[in-house]
Amino acid sequence: MTQDEIDDESIPRYKRGYEWFSHLAHTELVKKDWQRLGIFSFYDAPFAESDLLYLSPKQVMLTMAKLAKKSESGLVFVVDALEKGEMGLSMTQGFDQFMELFDGLFPDASKYYFGPKDSERSYLHEYETLRIPLAWLVKRPNIFAEVLSDASPVGEKIGPGDAAFEDYEGMIEVLVE
Repeated sequence: MTQDEIDDESIPRYKRGYEWFSHLAHTELVKKDWQRLGIFSFYDAPFAESDLLYLSPKQVMLTMAKLAKKSESGLVFVVDALEKGEMGLSMTQGFDQFMELFDGLFPDASKYYFGPKDSERSYLHEYETLRIPLAWLVKRPNIFAEVLSDASPVGEKIGPGDAAFEDYEGMIEVLVE
């Protein structure tokens, strides 16, 4: 058995996709001095997929978070546990593979679950439940505006008026705009 055959069988596609992008990012982006980095992904489909690797937006976000994270700075990483698909977080296998990477990069991170404890995804119930009430965020469009401004890929400054919403559907509308 050759070395390539051993590697193909022993490294899961998910991890191989992460390692491939991580190497590329470290080669090209490691010298950047990130003041702030915000990434939103509304795209669940993989960026690259083959028999040998699988690269999802979450893996890209993990890599970028690790590059941008400084020891004295904070990091908030939010993922959608309802994501469907082959490596989606709504499936135990997808969640476990993601958490293996996450825990390797951020071993001391606090993890919270924003969903109900009565969901069928019992593997999420081990995490402390945390909720940000929508009513609280509705009353603070300045906070939502600051988060959106920080996350803007083009450095757009979003004012509280543009970030204001009154319900969940309104929040989605603001995010889409």
